[in-house]
Amino acid sequence: MTHSKTDTYTGIQALRFVAAMMVVFSHVTSMLVDRYQSSSVGRWSTGHAGVDIFFVISGFVMYQSFQPLRARADGWRLFLSRRLIRIVPLYWMATTLKVALVLAVPSLAATSKIAFSHLVASYLFLPLLAPAGVAVPFMPVGWTLNYEMFFYCLCSIALFAAVSPFVFSTIVLSALVVFGFAHEQSAPLETSYTNPIVVEFILGMGVAKLTRGRASAHSLVSCAMIAAGASLILLAEPDPTVSRPFTWGVPAALIVLGAAQLEGVLRKVLPRVLLLLGDSSYALYLVHTFVVPVVGLALMRTRWANSWMVLATAAAVSAGVSVAVHKLVERPMTDKLKRLLPVQFRYSDSTLLREREKN
Repeated sequence: MTHSKTDTYTGIQALRFVAAMMVVFSHVTSMLVDRYQSSSVGRWSTGHAGVDIFFVISGFVMYQSFQPLRARADGWRLFLSRRLIRIVPLYWMATTLKVALVLAVPSLAATSKIAFSHLVASYLFLPLLAPAGVAVPFMPVGWTLNYEMFFYCLCSIALFAAVSPFVFSTIVLSALVVFGFAHEQSAPLETSYTNPIVVEFILGMGVAKLTRGRASAHSLVSCAMIAAGASLILLAEPDPTVSRPFTWGVPAALIVLGAAQLEGVLRKVLPRVLLLLGDSSYALYLVHTFVVPVVGLALMRTRWANSWMVLATAAAVSAGVSVAVHKLVERPMTDKLKRLLPVQFRYSDSTLLREREKN
């Protein structure tokens, strides 16, 4: 079985939800340990590997996205405009909501102090030290989006220069990592973009190149890839740093590769609700940071609640709220912004690809 070059991979879409929920679980368990000194639920740091799965998926999806645009002179502009519409509005809304909450509830300022330069950098997706001395945005989960936007810019530059985004991004990101190993870094901008985690975008593009337009592997082989990747992540040391692309990145690539190769089966069996949750994964990644503390505060004050109940409830409520935000806010807003684009920018990737193949 082969896929259209721009088909939506339902397995990859469902995997987005799995990755986002892994991050949610890790944050809920950290809250229970740090804030409520829970001993029944330990800190599940392995859940942070959901970010690595996200980065590999991002490389995979971007490879699919920029292929039909390479023949267009304005392909870079179309690519970047789509990425900005997809990422920026909801993130800015979440950041602004947090600013409003901190201003409205002064007690929150103890952990989320506002500094003008740091806030501007957060809105612009630039790494800068927070007042607390850590290199994370005002919305801490936004650290991953700083990497995403940097990757998108590299792909856009390559499209503008009419060179392969895959080759260009691979060279630049690899060079940055090598430079990071060779020279001690101190500034947030340097330490961020020379972090070996950027290699995971290359892994994702490699997986896409490997699977693009080729027959899928046997189902048992694909399942073995997914099982092997998941096992390696679960067995790895929690929160690796320099070795992260190997301990979590490579296993994440195995999972994504297995899911992509298994698409012929997954497309038939995955329930629509799981795909909806996958569509809502970006909203889940952002809104759970608001939902989890509220659920924890509400339940831990009751006599009958326990840590496992908090974990399950916080995850379920976060998923439910994310679907609502996706359907009522994110999707309508994205559709409206797309309609503001020039007519020639409104085509889907599949339409662009058909035009390219005709010519």
